[in-house]
Amino acid sequence: MSADDLSYHGGKLELDEYGNLYLNGDTGISAGVKDELASIIGQPKVLPVFRTVTGNGNNATYQIVRFVGVRILSVKLTGSMCKKRVIIQPATVTALGAIPSSSSGTSNFIYSPGWLVR
Repeated sequence: MSADDLSYHGGKLELDEYGNLYLNGDTGISAGVKDELASIIGQPKVLPVFRTVTGNGNNATYQIVRFVGVRILSVKLTGSMCKKRVIIQPATVTALGAIPSSSSGTSNFIYSPGWLVR
């Protein structure tokens, strides 16, 4: 995500006081992102988890309720529908400036190292 992407959300992605964050997205995963996903296999990443989705296509809105650390293990988005897959596993993610929340159950496997600011 770029700073421009985050500017729409006030410069950060965080759950509101009710534990929700609403994000616009696409309801499908296309073969067009295959190379991008394959390029990050093995790297720890933060993944939003949603409870509900309203709308369809590019007009979908996802109710994000938590964030989790994951690692992509395998990507296959071509061929027959029954053979397409994105396989992930839980993974520890260190994110500078992230404010993890394991006590309230809104994040798992996400950590931020201590750092000094002036």
